[in-house]
Amino acid sequence: MKAYAKKAGATATLKQGNLSSTPIRYPQVASFSSRGPSIGNAGDLLKPDISAPGVAILAAVAPASNHNRKFDFYSGTSMASPHVSGVAALYFSVHPTWSPMAVKSAIMTTSARVKTAAGKSSRDYYAQGAGNVRPDRMLNPGVIFDARERDWLGLLEGVGLDTDSGVQPIDPSDYNAPSIAVGKLVGSQTVTRKVTAVKPGSYQATISVPGVAATANPSTLNFTREGQTMTVTITLTPKEAPLSEAAFGSLTFEGAGALARVPIVVVPQASDAPDAVTGTGQAIR
Repeated sequence: MKAYAKKAGATATLKQGNLSSTPIRYPQVASFSSRGPSIGNAGDLLKPDISAPGVAILAAVAPASNHNRKFDFYSGTSMASPHVSGVAALYFSVHPTWSPMAVKSAIMTTSARVKTAAGKSSRDYYAQGAGNVRPDRMLNPGVIFDARERDWLGLLEGVGLDTDSGVQPIDPSDYNAPSIAVGKLVGSQTVTRKVTAVKPGSYQATISVPGVAATANPSTLNFTREGQTMTVTITLTPKEAPLSEAAFGSLTFEGAGALARVPIVVVPQASDAPDAVTGTGQAIR
């Protein structure tokens, strides 16, 4: 092939589709990709956030450590991350004053689910996060979930870190992320999200978590202007969902010709108690 390519007038033809006899189920999360939940926040903040192409990516490489090649096929987070970074850079060219979290929200809520090995749509958010990044959809999120420095400080305080900032702690599940996670769902729990309109209009909130009773209040959001923010509370109560197993669902906001999907993952538990309890007092005999 190399010898032919060096000849004058050498040509190559690309044909669309998979010409082999082996079906290719893509996009699909690689087997070596790390999975959630995030232990650092007890599963109350969904990780990973997003998926992007990261297997056998043709990339520029350092010849000295790559058999004198200038290009090679690489795999891993080091390949997926540039895809997301490039997509974010494109977004800032359209919305240069947006916060990083606003851009992140638009990318996450317009993503598409990846496929399983059988070719079906995957709901395993511990593997894919919100889903596979879709640059063709990201500029029309309809609504976003923004967060700034104080939100992060509140999250850090909520997981027990002293930031010396005076910011009140928040439950990690209440961090204004474009995803919802509850690492231990005992009884009912209500989480809060602040929704900001990118396009004014009426948006219908629809929520579904199999095996879990889920409601969003209000269920209809009427935005009269761009940049308007409204608060939505989401109440989750275990029903038929198995204990100690992750239940995956979603919350969507549809309206004004746009659709934003927020992934939800909760782990129902029968009870919650600390591993150990210590104290002092008078012994009773």
